[in-house]
Amino acid sequence: MDNAIQNLCLFNFREEINQALLKGQPESVLEQIILKYIDEYRKSEKNNTEKEEPEECGICFGEIDNCYTIPGCGHKFCFSCVQETVEQALNDNNVEVHCPQAGCNSKIPTSELYAKFFTPEMCSRFTENSRRVFLMAQKNCKFCPKCEAGLLMTDNKLKVQCPICNTYFCTNCLCEYHEGSTCEQYQKWKAENDKADEMFKEFLKTHGECPECHMACERISGCNYIKCVCGCGYCYKCHKKVKHFSPHILQANCSLSGEGRD
Repeated sequence: MDNAIQNLCLFNFREEINQALLKGQPESVLEQIILKYIDEYRKSEKNNTEKEEPEECGICFGEIDNCYTIPGCGHKFCFSCVQETVEQALNDNNVEVHCPQAGCNSKIPTSELYAKFFTPEMCSRFTENSRRVFLMAQKNCKFCPKCEAGLLMTDNKLKVQCPICNTYFCTNCLCEYHEGSTCEQYQKWKAENDKADEMFKEFLKTHGECPECHMACERISGCNYIKCVCGCGYCYKCHKKVKHFSPHILQANCSLSGEGRD
C-alpha cells in the first residue's frame, strides 16, 4: 500500500475508533470498525501485488520493449519496431508513415519523425521523397530520362537540357532528344536498335571478345590465338590473355578449346 494512502487509512481508523469510544459504543461496534479497515487493507495489498499482463506489440507480437505510443490513436508498439516501419516507408519512397495497427489510418506526425526517428541520412531521403511527390503532382513537371531529376516547365519547348546531368531530352516522349525525327520515328528506331543490341549480346556469347578492350571478333580459320587491333593476344575460346606460342595454344591446354586447331 502506498505510504500516503496507508497513513490516511490509519488516521481515519483512529478517528473512527476515538469517536466510537467517546460515544460509548459497545465492543461489537469497535470490532466492526477494526474488521472493516482490515478488509480494506487486504484488498489494497492484493491490488498492489497482482501483476499486470504485459502489453503485446502488434508488429513483432512480443512483449513491448521501450514502448512508443502513436499520437492520435494511442496504439502502442516497441520503439525499434516503429523505427523499422519508418525506415521501410522511406525505402518505399513514401512521405507519410501510418500507424502499423491493422485498419488504423492514423499518421505519425512529421515533427515526431524528425524528433525521434530520423537520422541525418533519413532526413535527406525524406526531403527528397517529399520533393519528388510534390513534383509528380505538378502537371507541368517533366523528369529527365537519365538522372530522373524533375523540371518545372514554364513553356512548351520540346528540347530541354537537364540542369543536373546536362542531358538534352524531348519533353513529349521523355527520351533523349531526337533532332530531325518525330517521336514516333525515334521510338521505331530505338526498338530496332534495342533488338540489334540483344542480337549482338547473343553474338558475343558464341564468339570472341578481347579481354582488354572488349572488341568483338569472329574467327574464320586457324588456331585459337587471336591478336586484337589493340595489341592484346588472347585465346578465342576462353578469352584468357596468352602469347602466340604458349603451351595454352600449342598444347591445347584450354579446357574449352578441344583441339589446338579446328
